[in-house]
Amino acid sequence: MKSNIISKEIAPNIYWVEKENKSLLYAPFKSSVVVGSRAWIVRKIIRFLADTHNKPSVISLPTTVTLDITHKCPLECVYCSVDSGKDDEVLKLDTSLAAINFIFENAKTLAIRSVGVVFGGGGEPSLGWEVLTRSVEHAINKSKESDMDLQIMVATGGILNSSKIKWLVDHVTHIALSFDGPEEVQDVHRPLRGGKKSFAQVVQTARSLQELKANFSIRAAISDLNSNLVELVDFFSQFNPAFLNFQPVVVCGRCHTTGWRGLNPDRFIEEFKKARQFADEKGLPLIFPGTRIDRIIPEACHAYNGTGFVVTSRGLVSSCERVLFKDEQLANLFIYGEYYNGKLQVDNEKLEKLKTLRVEKIPYCINCFCRWHCCGGCLNDHLSQSENQNNPFSPRTNAMCYITREIVWYVLSK
Repeated sequence: MKSNIISKEIAPNIYWVEKENKSLLYAPFKSSVVVGSRAWIVRKIIRFLADTHNKPSVISLPTTVTLDITHKCPLECVYCSVDSGKDDEVLKLDTSLAAINFIFENAKTLAIRSVGVVFGGGGEPSLGWEVLTRSVEHAINKSKESDMDLQIMVATGGILNSSKIKWLVDHVTHIALSFDGPEEVQDVHRPLRGGKKSFAQVVQTARSLQELKANFSIRAAISDLNSNLVELVDFFSQFNPAFLNFQPVVVCGRCHTTGWRGLNPDRFIEEFKKARQFADEKGLPLIFPGTRIDRIIPEACHAYNGTGFVVTSRGLVSSCERVLFKDEQLANLFIYGEYYNGKLQVDNEKLEKLKTLRVEKIPYCINCFCRWHCCGGCLNDHLSQSENQNNPFSPRTNAMCYITREIVWYVLSK
């Protein structure tokens, strides 16, 4: 896994990129990409053309919160990133409501007209149903009172009854369904607790979401078992999701005990290219995080850099959806506060350190043509899987960075 892409910033936010005797000029802030021989001509004048996008800025206060409702989960996925099911703790309702109030107040202070509430984290949010529903209703009421736009996203494994599906479709903005493919894949990757099969229930959830015309996406974790991504796109297309999100299994959490691994990065890249073309023909968007050239973003994840935060089921405040306990390896960096008696207590020194971890300050990323799309990538992936693991600013050597560069090159060169 060694990239042969050479990327150089030749002027502020203008990149000259080469691979295997092919070259392109990319200026994301000017919405411009020039491929081949013309690139040599255009590179002489492109810096004088006006930008069509402003440099993205990071807001000073969070206006998005991720609520880690519970770590209870009906599934026992072989690769679970947080090894769910460790405890039955459910987020206290007063803590959830206080966190929601906090982001609305921040939006008001910043004169921002939108907020976001995400239900995800360490388990199945619907198993904390009362907290989830009352939190959603509270957020909706606050948005009406404040005349603010509200985005609510719920991540689910799809083990839901019809009444819960209907309620979610009626009340939330987007549902992210984790679903890994046909029966022979789903039942191995994502079995029910105790080893029973989950496929039939998740298919029924996907069909219900389709019939109810829900705004939902499907996220699939990719291993050798579901490596034919064209076939996977074809399978999922029957449910008409808004988009597909394919990512190789990341070695973390339960992978350390089950031994599961993601698809070889080079194989994933080649399969993704074919699947992307096939999905385009079907009119079904297929994404891989950090490769969306339609977005110029200031941070890789809303959970740090001051734009958002995670409230865990125990009331801790984390900047990472995969770091939810104080005794975890990266907790000293990512966990920076807690809710106590309904009030947010924050270690400001830790928070200010997190706010410095921006892509402009990562030497390795300065010359990278992807940097305004991936923003250095997932910090957890970098710290746990790259060389120089204790340094957030060290070179990105993990598979996700490699995959991102190869896919963005492919998309731009097309």
